[in-house]
Amino acid sequence: MMTSKDAFDIAVKIGNVALRQLQFFVAICIATGGWTLAGDTIATLESFGTKRILIAVLFTVPTFGLLLGTIDAMTRLNAALDVSRDFFEKENNGLSEAAKRLHAHGNVTRAAFAMGATIFFVDAVILLHVVE
Repeated sequence: MMTSKDAFDIAVKIGNVALRQLQFFVAICIATGGWTLAGDTIATLESFGTKRILIAVLFTVPTFGLLLGTIDAMTRLNAALDVSRDFFEKENNGLSEAAKRLHAHGNVTRAAFAMGATIFFVDAVILLHVVE
């Protein structure tokens, strides 16, 4: 039979997946943004030109996929925390304040907004960056 510890272990594993996705997202954003700002490859291209739009699309597709994957993982993480909290409450006849904090939900909306804003910002850099 499943216990609160089993459910919490599942939540931790899902959290590790979400964190790995976030790490890939950050690495892709830093690499693409750094390449755009430090190199002269994109700066020599016409703003909003076909090649810049293609580069922006090639950046957006995988990062948007990571955004959706992270939202899904965080939603599953919150559900696993709910299951763990329910088991914990039944096993211990209630929840202490520490247990409530341990089972608190992550803010999916905040994560989605931050990642979406980052995608938008890096796309803007790709499309608009010009070296004078």
